[in-house]
Amino acid sequence: MPVEVQTQSIGASSANLKMTPPMRKNAIFGHTMFLLVMLILGLGCDSFPVTVDYFTPSELSPTMSHLWARYSPYYPAAMYEAPPPGCDIVQVNLLQRHGARYPTKSSGKAIKKSVERLKRAKQFRDPSLAFVANYTYALGTDDLAPFGAAQSFEAGELHYDRYASLVDKGMLPFVRASGSNRVVDSAGNWTAGFAYASDYEYTPILSVIIDQTVSWSMSLPCCFADQ
Repeated sequence: MPVEVQTQSIGASSANLKMTPPMRKNAIFGHTMFLLVMLILGLGCDSFPVTVDYFTPSELSPTMSHLWARYSPYYPAAMYEAPPPGCDIVQVNLLQRHGARYPTKSSGKAIKKSVERLKRAKQFRDPSLAFVANYTYALGTDDLAPFGAAQSFEAGELHYDRYASLVDKGMLPFVRASGSNRVVDSAGNWTAGFAYASDYEYTPILSVIIDQTVSWSMSLPCCFADQ
């Protein structure tokens, strides 16, 4: 069944993306985070052992895509392991980035400049670079990419599958996000994935959007992974 998730057009306005899960598209990753605080009370953590691996672009080796610093698609540091039998889960708090986005304006300029320099080469020793001669850089700026929309949707599905036994109509996830469009859309896509995985029995909403013009901790400058 097609599901409507939020992405961004190359311009400034939001656009809807029809997606039949799972949808996979290659894109790059960003920096800003959105916060999902799931106040879930319950018992029986040994009743849902789930092991899930995240998508890595299939045409690239995992090692290569892990070396792109802040442009790497998300990948887990290790496989998920369910808590040991007999333990009690009383609360789950998730802190998650927005989905993959297009380069920032300054990064896009730098990439375009590098492409133009490459196009001035008379020949390439590596024949796989022959495409550069006719390549035009035309990615968007800052906005959420379709792959990023899918990432957040799938994260919502995964978290419902993992914690479904702890959710009920009176204890839905509390979701908040910082105020940029790509972060708000990512949070909405997460709730859409969560609802889809529950067959729409549970439909959490984005409850709080935090004004980034105020000095909140999540709006403070952060170091980049490659610096």
